[in-house]
Amino acid sequence: MEEADPKKRKAAESVQPGGFRLDLDSGLPLPNPYPEYLPCPLCGEPEVEVWCYQERVICHNCGGWFDHTPAENCD
Repeated sequence: MEEADPKKRKAAESVQPGGFRLDLDSGLPLPNPYPEYLPCPLCGEPEVEVWCYQERVICHNCGGWFDHTPAENCD
């Protein structure tokens, strides 16, 4: 199987009508809820894991709390 050129690849997911997400490579639905990775606005840590339904997040690096707006398509 030939691998796709990473420069030509699209986003790893696509939000479909009805709010469900599809993996663009396989065409299969992605799990819900799902994690997001955000930078910490307090210390700059590049990847703080936050679940799509969370409203407040704690940074594993600095221990600070910050707000997160839950995604509309998160169950």
